[in-house]
Amino acid sequence: MLILAIDTSTQWCSVALLQAQGGDRRSASLLFERHEDVGPAASQKVLDWVEQACSEAKIVLADLDALAIGVGPGAFTGIRIAVGVGQGLALGLNKPCIPIVSLDAMAWEAVHQSGHHAYAGQTLCVASDARMQEIYWAYYEVDSAGHIQRQGEIHLSSPDDLAAQLDAYSAIPVGSAFSVYASHFKSLSETTHHSSVILPRARALAYLALDNPVRLSAEDLEPLYIRNKVAFTLAERGQPL
Repeated sequence: MLILAIDTSTQWCSVALLQAQGGDRRSASLLFERHEDVGPAASQKVLDWVEQACSEAKIVLADLDALAIGVGPGAFTGIRIAVGVGQGLALGLNKPCIPIVSLDAMAWEAVHQSGHHAYAGQTLCVASDARMQEIYWAYYEVDSAGHIQRQGEIHLSSPDDLAAQLDAYSAIPVGSAFSVYASHFKSLSETTHHSSVILPRARALAYLALDNPVRLSAEDLEPLYIRNKVAFTLAERGQPL
């Protein structure tokens, strides 16, 4: 199985190519990965990197079996870039899309960067900055083999609301939100959480796609926004209407 993964839900553009014999993760090998902070230039970089991935792996796009696409939540413009590119490629190639939630990818990264035994049997609270003084977050259970399972829904909360949740629930905090809103999480030790180094990387999407049974057509692939509005209204900003 050959999977092309794309994530642009943050200011980092991330593209990876993964091969796994028969879809078995034990045989999986990363043929290509590029993961860089490109700011607002993701739309200019992503297709070039896809072309680079194919060139370095000596394949053509038609060889792909599926596309793993980061659907969010995250930066609205970034999510639309990945989903739009995924839809275009999937439609042109007649290949399925596998939607991957950005927080799921962050949880996978946290576990695999630390070694899966470090979090075996633990609960993670994975959180990313949603801007506008809010945080996207979810709980994850980690089993003895390092597999992650999201528990419950993906939430959008204020930093104070999440801090109250953590005080009442034993979970290991992971993600950039705990650094961005550090003043709201003063009870946390600096050594108990990952900072912005934990990001939704394309390699995580590709590995998660191996265990994801969902296969969507290009038309059915949709962004996961969570928040319905992208900016404060004038009234909320305290400006005259």
